[in-house]
Amino acid sequence: MRDLPGRGCCVVDVRRRRRPTGQNGRVATRTDDARSAGRGAFALLIFQSLARLLALAFIIVATREVTPSEFGRYSTVAAMLLIVGFVSDLGTTAATTKLVSTGKDADELLSDSLLACLALGFAAWGVGEIAVVVMYPHLLALDFAILGASLPFDACLTTVLGALDGSGASTWRALVSFARGGLAAVIATALVVATSSIRWSLVGLVAGPCIALVLAVSVSRHLGVWRGHLRLSLRRGWPLIVAAVPFAAISGFSVVTARVDVVVVSIVSSRGTTAAYDLAVRVLEGPLFLTTVLYGPMMYLFSRRLADGDQDGAQRVFDQVVRLFFVGGIVVSVLLATLSRQLVTALFGTSYPRADLLVVILGAQLWLMFVCAIQGMVLASMPQMRRVVGLIAFVNTVQIVVQVCFIVVGGPVGGALSYAFGTIFAMVAFGMFIRRNVGIETMRLPPWGTVVGAGAAAAAAFTLRHAQVEIPLAAGSFVYLVVVVVSRSVGRSDIAELRDLLRRR
Repeated sequence: MRDLPGRGCCVVDVRRRRRPTGQNGRVATRTDDARSAGRGAFALLIFQSLARLLALAFIIVATREVTPSEFGRYSTVAAMLLIVGFVSDLGTTAATTKLVSTGKDADELLSDSLLACLALGFAAWGVGEIAVVVMYPHLLALDFAILGASLPFDACLTTVLGALDGSGASTWRALVSFARGGLAAVIATALVVATSSIRWSLVGLVAGPCIALVLAVSVSRHLGVWRGHLRLSLRRGWPLIVAAVPFAAISGFSVVTARVDVVVVSIVSSRGTTAAYDLAVRVLEGPLFLTTVLYGPMMYLFSRRLADGDQDGAQRVFDQVVRLFFVGGIVVSVLLATLSRQLVTALFGTSYPRADLLVVILGAQLWLMFVCAIQGMVLASMPQMRRVVGLIAFVNTVQIVVQVCFIVVGGPVGGALSYAFGTIFAMVAFGMFIRRNVGIETMRLPPWGTVVGAGAAAAAAFTLRHAQVEIPLAAGSFVYLVVVVVSRSVGRSDIAELRDLLRRR
């Protein structure tokens, strides 16, 4: 899921330099940590966008270099990797971010926890391999054995990134994250082109986490976040284990919910159908990565606000972020639904026609998923997590049951429709819980200008749908931008606010 508060991208030893303390001894003022989070989110947006484009390039090349059946193998093992990946993390990443952002020493935390994280990574690799051997042919077992080798490296990498998040070093965290995703995609693309085999590309996907871990250790030592020492001490590492338990439960449910549909489709349908469904889900997840980009900075910001009892400040942060996603998310949602056929053909060729309808269904609800994801950031930042875990366990259990039932009855189309039910149910449940427990109102309606602009963008894109896909996309985006500006859904105050967040102290 970082630039030190008020310091841009300069290298500063966080152990040596004192900063003015604010209320309750906080290390930075609210303005400073908001600027740190804002700059970090902007850096993550840029670098993660580049990494996502490279990952998309890998998918595009792979769908043309290998058969749908072979790409279906990749879809299956990638879904299984994500599901068992929570074992390699068990909540330590989010817990590290939260503990460090509220005052825990990052060096001590990493020294006490990284060996345990490495062990969890190997455990996840073994659990996943056993599951694949039981459920699928031996061909897929070998594929997962290769791809699963990334889990031990990722287990350590994400915990170090969590410490960088909590230290406010967002820009550096963005660089390391780019190395992890971008390099993996570049190497995997080169290998699939050279060999026309999906298996060799899996080797490339493992290389990314290895290189990124080396870079993360170097950066954390350079910034003074971690001195590089390791020790295995259950007593000293116990605070992290206790703090990680709620996040482990949340992570487990979340990843199962995110990929159980692909696994169920792979069991009840052919590999070609699984590949088409997986591609539609990946098209949806492309824009959704923006919430992943913001997760670290928002955890840093919400945790500090809520720990101080600053509900008004947390409300203002939520309103600003959700408004940003309304302005940007609604037009993406509309254009995905309107131009689904053209986008699928342009990206993946003509071998996956069944993905068109799925992209329409999934794309239409994207903007709701944005709001639900931001609510999840608030939940993860709340001081008392026990009831949060119970809520998320209940919501995700309902979502999983609905997904499985819809897929069994309606196949891939049923799976896509189940997303809408699950998202709306989660939004209502999360909103009621947050309002009752911390007094923050999270159920918001989008500005009227964005709704009108979305309709106008859809009409413009639909009128030009027979042209090359770039033309209706550009026309729809331009019409939307004009309507949003004219309706003052975005004004000078928003631009000034963004500039202030990104400005150095």
